[in-house]
Amino acid sequence: MDLMRQILLALESGIGIRPKTYSFQNGVQKQSVEGYSDEEVYGHFLMVIESPSVEGNVYQSGDILIRRLTWEGREFLDAVRGDNIWKKTKAEAEQIGGVGMAFAWERAHSFDGLLKCGITPIVVAPHSCALGYAS
Repeated sequence: MDLMRQILLALESGIGIRPKTYSFQNGVQKQSVEGYSDEEVYGHFLMVIESPSVEGNVYQSGDILIRRLTWEGREFLDAVRGDNIWKKTKAEAEQIGGVGMAFAWERAHSFDGLLKCGITPIVVAPHSCALGYAS
């Protein structure tokens, strides 16, 4: 999930008003993420393109065209931009195990809302969906 978040943050800052093509075959317009191999980044780009977070295409050449971040993609980034919320979201996801980005978005969005109301969310039980709240 960290890599997906980093890719979406990079796309947000890299896409202007024009679509952008990323080519992992010859190194042109390749998106690198520190700590991850080109293969890992490319694989996660393929997952991003299949998600509702972006609009784009994958060409037979392997190039990936990103037209834009969708509203849902921007909402997700707004929810997970802060490291504090992201850490809480990841901690809960790791305790439950095998969760997807939709779960991460929902949890981050609820954590963000709670924090804005002055309520500190805490994960209370491993292998449980239960949350506790500290004021």
